[in-house]
Amino acid sequence: MDEAGFENKGNLADIASKIPMKALYGARRMRWDLLHPICTLALEVTKWNRNCDLRLHKLMCYIKQSVKYSQEAFCGDLAQFLHLMVYVDASFADCVRTNESTSGCLIALAGPNAFIPIAAICKKQTRVSHSSTESEIVAAELGLRTEALPLLTLWDLVVEVMHGKAPTETPPKSRRSGSGGEFACNGTLNVAVLHGSTFKRWIPHESPNKNTSSL
Repeated sequence: MDEAGFENKGNLADIASKIPMKALYGARRMRWDLLHPICTLALEVTKWNRNCDLRLHKLMCYIKQSVKYSQEAFCGDLAQFLHLMVYVDASFADCVRTNESTSGCLIALAGPNAFIPIAAICKKQTRVSHSSTESEIVAAELGLRTEALPLLTLWDLVVEVMHGKAPTETPPKSRRSGSGGEFACNGTLNVAVLHGSTFKRWIPHESPNKNTSSL
């Protein structure tokens, strides 16, 4: 994509909102791998350019050749043996114009014989990160705040209703050292939220021998 393509109006500018939105309907249902390219295109509908035409063409070609792909889930465990798993990742400066990163999040119920995807997030970050670590901290805070904590509260209630017992552990007090001076205010808040929540009993660390592919 050349710089001139960002300045010239695209041939599909008049119908730019129709095609990505139709593709997004199917992507949200069972093709979460398409959320990132579709959502990044959806941000350009009011300023559609020639490069957006090329990106949309590549997206449609990929959808056509991968039309047999679908999302699957399997469950062979009782609710008390299922755990809420949240996988987060982030790109680093993937936007070629603003250098902003994108957060990705996958939420699923997992057990010894179960893996049930529940939701996925693909959201462009509102601030430029100075490193991949910083962008991943922002992504982790997004997944924790918007999906993990509310779903954990709900899932504890589901297990209590179905099996007649509630979790007995109580989370210890949060401990955080340092103020994250290299971060702006939002970055410091992200670190504080993550640090406090990861000490709670329902945010375990993933075992290093489990190989979960990156989003």
